[in-house]
Amino acid sequence: MKYILTAIACLSAVFIFNYHIIRIDQGFDIIAKDSINLREVYVDARNFDTGLLINCSPRLRNYLIYQVYGPSLYSNIKEKTDLSAESIKEKLKEFELNAHKWLSEKLK
Repeated sequence: MKYILTAIACLSAVFIFNYHIIRIDQGFDIIAKDSINLREVYVDARNFDTGLLINCSPRLRNYLIYQVYGPSLYSNIKEKTDLSAESIKEKLKEFELNAHKWLSEKLK
């Protein structure tokens, strides 16, 4: 029994050092971390928070922008404007570049 508990503890430690657990509206998602650390083991991304984007690791930030917030932003723009899909993609790409520029200046 002692060996089983030790094995479970070791596997848990490996998991929390190597993966982000992200709470999103649809449930949970798990992505690999950039480096082995204890930062951002659990992240609640159900509500848009610029503070989260500023303070999180680059890997997690890219995931949140592209996978979590990006699709809802795209559909929101598509509903409220009469822009074509290509022009929406161009606007989002411009927004992405500006956001990365702003974040890099903010994090100096």
